[in-house]
Amino acid sequence: AKPSDHEALYALELRCFDPGMAFHYRQIKDLLQNPRADVWIMRDDSQIIAQLIVLRKKFRDGVHARIYSLTVDLAYRGQGLSRKLLVQVLAELKHQGIRNVYLEVESEAVIPIRLYSSLGFTEHHALTDYYDVGRHGLKMRKVLE
Repeated sequence: AKPSDHEALYALELRCFDPGMAFHYRQIKDLLQNPRADVWIMRDDSQIIAQLIVLRKKFRDGVHARIYSLTVDLAYRGQGLSRKLLVQVLAELKHQGIRNVYLEVESEAVIPIRLYSSLGFTEHHALTDYYDVGRHGLKMRKVLE
């Protein structure tokens, strides 16, 4: 994605998430300018229909990646776009020499958890009250080999 995509990405966020969960306009602009972030997008003609945001951080054992956000427009769900985008991004991260990829997902989100598990992510640990009081998360990890 390019910095000029920020308005379309913000509109996608608002279509897909409650206001409390959606990224703010400024957050999207900052992510697009962050040298440690990659924002991958899918388009249908000129409209952005999916995005995946990856953050990279250096640790003693190398650079780790975090899938920070994965969003598919409601009208395009159920077509395998999340899987396609994840497969593409994971291949690129592996090419970059990144071995450890993490993500957080709501513990009740059965469909995303099934997708991530099918791609080799495993449960790393539980995140109590991560999304809100009583809305727990799950940290998942995949080792790229």
